[in-house]
Parts: sequence; C-alpha cells; structure tokens
Amino acid sequence: LALESVDGGVLENVAISNLTMRDVTTAPIFLRLGDRRRAPPGTGVAQLRGVTISNVEATGIAPALAATIAGLPDAPVEDVHLSGIRLHYRGGGSAADAERVVPEERATYPEPSMFGTTPAWGLYVRHARGLRIDGLDLSTATPDARPAVHLENAHDVSVSGLRAPGEIVRRAPV
Repeated sequence: LALESVDGGVLENVAISNLTMRDVTTAPIFLRLGDRRRAPPGTGVAQLRGVTISNVEATGIAPALAATIAGLPDAPVEDVHLSGIRLHYRGGGSAADAERVVPEERATYPEPSMFGTTPAWGLYVRHARGLRIDGLDLSTATPDARPAVHLENAHDVSVSGLRAPGEIVRRAPV
C-alpha cells in the first residue's frame, strides 16, 4: 500500500480500509513526500495529508522495510490516522540496523526500498505531524534487534492500543 506525492502534487483526504496482504516483500504501508523539482518554476513542495488507513492485516513481511511514513524536514506528512492495523514480520534485523541513520533522499523518486533497511522493524516515521494510531499490533516470527517503532521529527503523535515488544524510540532529527 503506497501513497506518494512529488513535484508539487497534493494528495489529501484519502481513506483506505479492509486490506489483507500475504508474503509482503516490501514495506506493507508506505506514505512518502518527495521533492524532485520536476514541476514548473514556482511550484511548491508536494503535500500528503488527511490519510486514514484502517483494518489492514499483512503477514510474512520481509524484515528490511518497516511500514513507513516519511515527509521532508520542511514538508511533513500531516494528519494520518492508522487504526486496526496488524503487521506480522519475519524478523531478523540486527542491532547495527537499529543504529542506522536513514538518508533523506529528497530528490529521489519515492519507492519503499529508497531508504534501505529501516532502523525499526514495524513502523518508521520521520517528518510527520498529527499522526494518530488507534490499534496497531506488531509482531515478528523470529527475534529482531531493532525497536518495533521509531519516530523521528514526529509531532502531535497520539498512540493508543499499541501491541508490540519494547519501547517506542524517539530520535531528534539529524
């Protein structure tokens, strides 16, 4: 499930529900803003806001890429609501993966593999505002040394009903 906005595009007020995914080879959820500057002069940065994703179940998820919500330092993804999300990963990430600093890749075409291995195995959020999580169940088939959830430059975040091992990692922007 990927929602991507680049080149001054505005993607807003989207509702997605009732999805089942099996043997997922990439990030099961991927929300991304990019700024390739391929629009006419004077066009602003893309926007991604007002997204509701509910009742999603994904199993057999490859370990490298967590569900990802990634805006830009000057253009956060805004007002995302996740509810009733169940993600079961294969696991296997390392402690070195957990310390990894993810490149911005501002001008790169958005795709889930663009950041490489994420420093969380379940949910990775960077440059976001107004994230609301109501019911997020994260699990792995085998142990993973990374945290389940990593928040970086994420503001106005509300989390209830999180079922995942360990603590949420909050990192200041690098």
